[in-house]
Amino acid sequence: MHFAITRTRQIAIRRADFDDAAAIAEVGAVSFGTTYAASSTATDIAVHLEQFFSPAAVRAAMGVPDCGYLIATIDEKPAGMAKWRHGSAPGAVPESNSIALQQLYILPAFQRHGLGYACVDAVAEIGSLRGAHGIWLSVWDHADWAIGFYRKAGFREVGTTDFRVGETLHTDLLMWSPLR
Repeated sequence: MHFAITRTRQIAIRRADFDDAAAIAEVGAVSFGTTYAASSTATDIAVHLEQFFSPAAVRAAMGVPDCGYLIATIDEKPAGMAKWRHGSAPGAVPESNSIALQQLYILPAFQRHGLGYACVDAVAEIGSLRGAHGIWLSVWDHADWAIGFYRKAGFREVGTTDFRVGETLHTDLLMWSPLR
């Protein structure tokens, strides 16, 4: 999938493969660390990054059935990533046959170019191809910027869930949107 942003910048979203693991890990680690730095200890963040955003962790997740990554580039430079999983959804999600947008991170330098919306659309397309009826996600309840983004993208709040970063417990909002 390719989407033109301007005449001089080109955005591309594609399914990631094992060769993309380091780039996905870097985008996720930088973005996650920036988001949670003020609310979690450095040790908790380091543990979380090792568990979910090391190249080895990304490669391991790529081997999980019904799960995958997208890598987003601007002018062929890694700019963002999304992780999806098709499977059971939490009880608060109105449609159990929904695809999960498990991670969506855009590097700060590439935000506000439509890349996040393009990633959401790409995950929705994957969900549609797999017969899903909706898309759901969890988002930190203190991330007002992210909540606003997801609302603009058509998601609505349907519940809450706990999210652990190392030893620190956070509350996430569960959000859902039907697939069009």
